[in-house]
Formats: sequence, C-alpha cells, structure tokens
Amino acid sequence: MDGKQSSTNKTDYKIRKGEPKDIPVCVKLAEQGSYEVEIHAFDEDHVFLLTKKIQKDGVGVVLEADGEQVGYIGGVILPHPYDPRFNILQTCSYYIKPKHRNVWAIKLLKLYIEEAKKKDIHIVRMQARFAKDPVKMTKLYERFGFEAQDITFDLDIS
Repeated sequence: MDGKQSSTNKTDYKIRKGEPKDIPVCVKLAEQGSYEVEIHAFDEDHVFLLTKKIQKDGVGVVLEADGEQVGYIGGVILPHPYDPRFNILQTCSYYIKPKHRNVWAIKLLKLYIEEAKKKDIHIVRMQARFAKDPVKMTKLYERFGFEAQDITFDLDIS
C-alpha cells in the first residue's frame, strides 16, 4: 500500500506495519491527538507500555510522509467477553497529523483491517467518541461496514 498522493504534491506516502522502533513516535502522535481532543489524562509511560504491547501482540499500522511518521493506528487483541474463542481488536489509538488526513486516513484504516484479518480477529472495535469530529469519524467507520453497538456514559467522580 505504498504510493504517491499526486503529481502536483510530491509527498511520498508509505503505509506499513508498525515495528518496535516506531514506539516513541507513536506515543508522541497519541499525545498530539490527546491534546487535539482535550483529553487531560494522558500518561506518557502508560501509553509507551500500551504501544509496546500493541507492537508485540496486537495490530499496529504506521503512515509515513517523506520518511517521517505522521500517522498511526493500533489496538490490542482481547477475547470476547462471552466466548473467548472469538477475538476482538480493541483500537486504542488512531491519529494522523491534520495535513495528512484526507485519503490517507482511509488507506491506513484499510491496512489495519487487513492486518487484523491475518491475526484471526473476528471483530474490530473502533471509537469515534474521542475524535475531534465524532460525526465525521462515525461516517468513516460506517463506510467500512462498522455498526454502532452501544452508547456509553461516563461519570467523572474524581
């Protein structure tokens, strides 16, 4: 899934599986995303360990532009709560720097789903809840065939 965006924009894009060497940049991208959507509970050490787990046991996919990592999507594999024979890929992080989102967000998600299929995953779970524009993210997910499953409610009791 390599390619160039267009002849007028000479940015060279590449989408590939994530590797352990990508972890520090993935953490920084997750941090950028948390600031963008105003998540105040970002713990860099925790996200580092989570990203390490994703690269080792989960599914992680990276977007590069001219050799620089500008996007990342990653999730951990969990057993289904009612039947552990079924695996769920719980997406933990999906962030692309704004100027690279356009069609590359779609291509990144497509490779992520392809990689999930290779790992005997039955369900890919995404959230639009923490997106800057949840409606736009919901439409992107629906375009891939995702179906909304529930509505969650949080009560901050801290």
